[in-house]
Amino acid sequence: MNKIDTELDKLILESVTLLQYKANEKSQQLITDLKSVPIPISREKIRRVLDNLLSNAIKFSSPASEISIQLLDSDENTIQIRIADNGIGIPEEFKAKLFDLNPQIRREGTFGEESFGLGLYICKQIIDQHIGKIWIENNINQGTIFIIELPKK
Repeated sequence: MNKIDTELDKLILESVTLLQYKANEKSQQLITDLKSVPIPISREKIRRVLDNLLSNAIKFSSPASEISIQLLDSDENTIQIRIADNGIGIPEEFKAKLFDLNPQIRREGTFGEESFGLGLYICKQIIDQHIGKIWIENNINQGTIFIIELPKK
């Protein structure tokens, strides 16, 4: 895998800009809170993860809702990307297998958008290749927060 120093905030903004039209179709707001943090990554692969997670957040969120994208300079060794939606959430029975290769774990989006059940498996593989972590937390209001942790070096 070819890793190069990348301004992660700029890569996130590219992904947000690309998917803004989908959010606009549902009158959703994509709100960013980004720090400038250069880290060595495979730009194309991390972009694929970002596009997938943002696309899912849009797909599974209600119209006129907010989706928050944060880039946190966690500590001296890692950064965190947090993508929080106020959508339909993830059923308990899906959570343990969410990142597995399991096409049976899929749901329709809030506008009937199709899901294939493979995107999160691919995201997990890419994050693992970067010696990072990916997990979910419940959003306090409703919905899901996807958290990616990546090493700075």
